[in-house]
Amino acid sequence: MRALIVVAMGLCLAVLAWFAWQAFWLESAPLPQPGTPAAGAAAAVGEVREPSAGAAERNLVAAGAEPSATAEPVPGRARPEAPKVTVRGVVVFPDGAPVEGVKVMLMSARRDIEAIVRRATSDVRGAFVVEDLCAGEFYVNADGSGALVQPRTTTIPAGVTAHDLRVVVERPDPATTITGVVVDEQGVPLADVAVSGYGEGFYGTSQTGADGTFTVARAAPRHDDGKPGAALTASKKGREQVTPGPEERVRWGQKDVRVVMRPLPETWLVVRNPAGAPAPNYDVLWLRRDGRGNLVAQSVIPTRVAQGGRTRLSSLRLGRHVLFVRGHPSDPSWRAIGPIEFEVSPAGVPAEVVAQTTAPAELHVTAAGVPSPEFTAELVCDVSGAPCTLDCKCTDFDVAQWTDLQKASWFSMARGAADDTGVVLRVPPGRYTLRVRGDGLLPQLHVLDVPAGASHKVLQLARGGVLEGRLGPPEALATVMWEGEFSHVRVLARPLDGGPAPPAAPVAENGTFTIGALPEGRCALTFEYPPEAVLGSAVVGAPLGEVVIRSGQTTRAEFDVRPCMPGTMTLRVTLDGAPMAGAQLFVRRIEPHSAARATADERGIVEKALAPGTYDVLLAIAAQPGPGWHMLPLPDRLQIVAGGTHDYTVAARIRTMRIRLLDAAGRPVAGRRVKVEGQRQYFRVGGLSTDEAGRVEITPAPYGPFTLQLLGDGGAPEVQAGPFELPAAQDRGEADFRLR
Repeated sequence: MRALIVVAMGLCLAVLAWFAWQAFWLESAPLPQPGTPAAGAAAAVGEVREPSAGAAERNLVAAGAEPSATAEPVPGRARPEAPKVTVRGVVVFPDGAPVEGVKVMLMSARRDIEAIVRRATSDVRGAFVVEDLCAGEFYVNADGSGALVQPRTTTIPAGVTAHDLRVVVERPDPATTITGVVVDEQGVPLADVAVSGYGEGFYGTSQTGADGTFTVARAAPRHDDGKPGAALTASKKGREQVTPGPEERVRWGQKDVRVVMRPLPETWLVVRNPAGAPAPNYDVLWLRRDGRGNLVAQSVIPTRVAQGGRTRLSSLRLGRHVLFVRGHPSDPSWRAIGPIEFEVSPAGVPAEVVAQTTAPAELHVTAAGVPSPEFTAELVCDVSGAPCTLDCKCTDFDVAQWTDLQKASWFSMARGAADDTGVVLRVPPGRYTLRVRGDGLLPQLHVLDVPAGASHKVLQLARGGVLEGRLGPPEALATVMWEGEFSHVRVLARPLDGGPAPPAAPVAENGTFTIGALPEGRCALTFEYPPEAVLGSAVVGAPLGEVVIRSGQTTRAEFDVRPCMPGTMTLRVTLDGAPMAGAQLFVRRIEPHSAARATADERGIVEKALAPGTYDVLLAIAAQPGPGWHMLPLPDRLQIVAGGTHDYTVAARIRTMRIRLLDAAGRPVAGRRVKVEGQRQYFRVGGLSTDEAGRVEITPAPYGPFTLQLLGDGGAPEVQAGPFELPAAQDRGEADFRLR
C-alpha cells in the first residue's frame, strides 16, 4: 500500500504501474490522457545478432507520455478465458469526413486482468483495426489531429468477437497549429519522426512524412506548466532526441519550424580475459542512468562469437551508461565483472570501452551459532550508490538469467547453498555485500572486500522466532475469498523493536498462516485482502494487532478479522438533480490511504464494497475538448463501518465562478496564466489565462475555499489571489480581487 502512495505525480519517468488515472489517487492527476510515445530505446548491436530493445517506456502524466503497452498482471488473478475481439473503427471529423493518420489507442479500464493497451493508425479512409481485445470497458484516445470529441470510453459486450467503433475528432485550428520540417545535419528530410508539442495547458502530436514535414495541432488539454508557448520535441530511433531548452519554445500557430536531428553516436566494447587475450564469448547487460541517477535497462546483448572481443554499442543517448559483462559458461577462468561506466556527452563518446577481466577470487563462507549450517549466501554488487540495509529492496537478480529486465540496482554476482563445509563463492576481487538467508534464520548483510586469491568469512547465525496464527471467523474470511482461493490474502509482520521485516505470509484456506525469522520483541501485524473485495482498488491492509516474539520459540495467536472486513455501499450520483448515468467517480480513503475508481450504472448508482474508513468522493468532469478530465471533490464524505450497509446520495452541480483581477492601481491584470488551487485534490486540466478585462472563468468551480496562483514565465507561482469561495447554494458567482 505504501508503495502505491509514494509514486504519484513524482513517478515522472517510471513505468510501471501505469494507468494514468491511478496517478489521481495519489496526486490528483486526471483520468487517462495519454499522448506521445516515449523516445525509442537505444539499440545495441552485437557482432553476431541484434538484441531486443529493453528500455522501459515512461509514464509522464504531466507531459502526456503514453503508458506502456504491457504491464505486470495483478498477482493472484488467473487471466480469464474469453473470446478475442477485433475492433473495426473509423476516425471522422464532426461533419463525417474521414481523417487519416490518427493514432487510436484503447486502454483497458479494468484492473482485475492483465493490463491491455492496443494501438492502430487510421488509413486514408479513416479506418483502423485493433485486434486481440476482450470484453470490458476501454478508454479511447486519439492523437494526430484535433482533440477527441467522442467517445471517451467504449464497452465491448461479453460473448462477441467483433466490435464497431466510431471516433470523432475536432478539425485542427490553423491559427494554433505548428508546422515545420525535420532534417539531419546535411539538411536531408527525415521521415517517421514523432513530433509533439506541449504547453499552455494543451498537447498535440504528429509524425513526419517522406518529405520530413509535420503538422502539430493544438489538441488535447494537459497540465498547464505555466510557461508561454509550446515545447516541441522530436524523437526517432537512432537519432538524438531533440528537446528544447527554456528559451527555445515555439508559439502555438508558428509556421516553418526547422528541427535538426543528429545521429546518435556509437562505441566499441572490448573485453579481455585474465590472460589479456580477447574474450571470444561473453554476454553484456547494458543499463543507463536516468536524470535521477537510477539505472534503467537498455538491453541484453547475447554474444556467441565476438570478433577480437569487440561488440558495437550503437544509438548511445546522452548521459552515463553502465555495463555488466559475464563470461560464457564454457570459459570458467573468469566470472561476471562490472559495473563499467562511461559517459556520452555533447563533446563526444569514448572510442572504445575496455573491460579487463581478472581471475576470480574465492570466498569461503561458514557459519556458527545454529545446529544446522544450511543457509544461502550470495555476493551482491551495489550499482545504485545507495547503502544496503536489511530492509532494502534488493533485486533478486542472477547474472545467469539476463532476460526481460526492466530496472535493477542490485545484482547477485555469485550465490550458493551451504552444506556442512559452508559455501564457496567465486567472483572478481572487489567490494560486495554478502547477503545470508536461511529457513528460520535472521537475515544478515555484511559489506566486505573480497581480495584476490582465497579468503574466509565466519558468520554467527541466529534463529528467529516463529508466529503461527489463525484468522477467523470462517464466515468473515469467506467474504474476501477470490474465486475460492486465498492466494492473495496474507499477513504482514512489522517488528516494532528493530530488525528486518520478513516476507508476507499467505493465509491458507482454513485461516492459518506462519511467519518465521522474526526478531525478538514486539511485532505489529497487518491483514491484507485482495482487490475483488473492494472497489477496484489495490490490495487493502488493516491492522490485526500486536504479538511478542521470543528468539527460537514459536508463538501462537488467533485474530478476529471482522473489524477489517469491508462494508457494503450503495452510492447514488445526481448531477443538477438528475441521475448521472455512467458517472466516473474516484473514492479515496483518507487514512490509511487507498483509492478506487467506479462507474455508475444507467440509474446513476454504484453498488460496491469498501474497506472501513473515511472517504472523499471525486467526480470526473469531462473537459471539452477531450480527452482530459477535471476532478471535482464533492462536499460530503463517506463513513464506512466494517460489515455495515451504507446508503448515500451524492448531489453534484457544475458551478461557475468568474473572477476579475486588478493590479494595485485598479487596472485589469490581462493575459496572465492562472492556476486554481482548491481543497481536497481539486484538479483542472487545460490552460487558464485572464482576458483583456482581467477576468478568468472557472468551470467547474470547486467546493470550499480556493485561491488563484498567477504563474511567472518559468511556471512558478508569483502572486496569490484569494481565497475565494462560491457559496454551496449558488451555481454562479463573481468577485473582484485587487493585487497588492
